[in-house]
Amino acid sequence: MAAQRRIEITRTPKDSSSPVEFNPDPLQAKVFDQIFWTNNDREAHWPALLKKNGDLNKTFFMSNQIAPNGDTSSVFAPNAKASYTYVCSLHPERPNERGKIEVTES
Repeated sequence: MAAQRRIEITRTPKDSSSPVEFNPDPLQAKVFDQIFWTNNDREAHWPALLKKNGDLNKTFFMSNQIAPNGDTSSVFAPNAKASYTYVCSLHPERPNERGKIEVTES
């Protein structure tokens, strides 16, 4: 049975190298689990798939950015075992604004 899995975008301490982080990282999920992000930051964020060639696919997980302060993204439900690396396409230069989703068989 599919489960809901949430990735929280949260503000980090001021002495951090990046103002936000994604938790949990990596996210452990199973095939067909419903994955979504919650933005608890004061800035918008847009998780994008990081392709093996370094390009970003902005619309792989969702069609638009996640508004600040608690809005949730659309649901992403992987249909196969895979590993997905994502980066915030609005702030790709920030080292903590990236994460991984590890999908195992159901």
